[in-house]
Amino acid sequence: LGVTEAGEGEDGRIKSATGIGALLADGIGETVRVSLTEDPELEIPVARKLVDYFLQRSGHEPIAAFGEIPVDFYTYKRRQTLPVLNLGGECVPVVLSGIDHPDLEALKTIGWNYNKTSGWNFSDLSPDYLLVGSWPADLPSPAEKGIIFKNDPSGKSTGNPESATYIVLDNEFVRLQSDPGVKFIEIKACDVTENRIDIIRQHKNAIIVLDTENANGYADQRAAVFRLMNNNCMNPVVFKRNYTENLKEDFQLKAAADLGGLLIDGLGDGIFLTNQGDIRNKDIVAVAFGILQASRVRISKTEFISCPSCGRTLFDLQTTTKKIREKTAHLKGLKIGIMGCIVNGPGEMADADYGYVGTGRGRVTLYKQKDVVLRNVPEEKAVDELIGLIKKNGDWIEPDPHP
Repeated sequence: LGVTEAGEGEDGRIKSATGIGALLADGIGETVRVSLTEDPELEIPVARKLVDYFLQRSGHEPIAAFGEIPVDFYTYKRRQTLPVLNLGGECVPVVLSGIDHPDLEALKTIGWNYNKTSGWNFSDLSPDYLLVGSWPADLPSPAEKGIIFKNDPSGKSTGNPESATYIVLDNEFVRLQSDPGVKFIEIKACDVTENRIDIIRQHKNAIIVLDTENANGYADQRAAVFRLMNNNCMNPVVFKRNYTENLKEDFQLKAAADLGGLLIDGLGDGIFLTNQGDIRNKDIVAVAFGILQASRVRISKTEFISCPSCGRTLFDLQTTTKKIREKTAHLKGLKIGIMGCIVNGPGEMADADYGYVGTGRGRVTLYKQKDVVLRNVPEEKAVDELIGLIKKNGDWIEPDPHP
């Protein structure tokens, strides 16, 4: 199993874990090859971590039966759900984050930027909803985002109509039945029984936050969604996963392996990642958006398609990839292929909007989709020529000077 041209850095690891993990989760595959645009010796540890993570699932707690499989794994079709706020229906999947007691600095770390003069400012990588214990009385709530209150939502006085209550179902049956407001209901996958489905189904404005403690959480959460589908429950589902990682790479690989396949199968309307360890909120949110993009359910940044280093590459692939990323990472949704050689490059980046392909020692050919535009460009000029090509075709936007 492998993902070709996964790229480098965080994107390369998330794409690899999403694609390989979706198959390992179903017991498919005997050999793993991770392909990164990095030094070759960095690929084996990533593959080893992925394999070891799946081996840990052996002997997991039993998972309740769900009846018929209500999806076709060979044809993508998103689970049909009722829209609640901007979740479910035809809306793109959302990202949830959490800060118990937010202040301006804590909010800034996740891309919620507030200025008294200009108001709120968000990037494409800012979470859509924030789970809080309380909200500062002197801080207006953003109209573009949603605030979820863990406790009695007295904070709704901030005036945001998309505020909601966060309920843990195990402790809140009475309140769930009496509160008509929008609510996020956290429930363990193993507790998604027909009785509880009947209760949730009566509340059309409820979003299910589906958690799991099973060592095989992927299968546990998938089975729970299948039970929802087989019982005609159309409430949106946000997948929640909790980790205890101190290394960012470990967090990236585990989260992508756990959630990517579920999104590829069209089963989720959002994700909520938490971590009790030494990883910043900013990085947790970035991984969430990276998983959505790798699963092709929400595009929020530039897509880079780059091959691993090999003997046919006749320019510094890693340095060039980094340089192109630094200059074009703000071009949301654009696909840029960066290929080391003319042998495989044109075919492997065929679905890219723009291609940067090595054609000889220190020489590069630039593509617009499948068409050659400039041949044998000197390597030292090629990145600037690529940017010029993007501008010429009207796909360039100036980066935000204050992201």
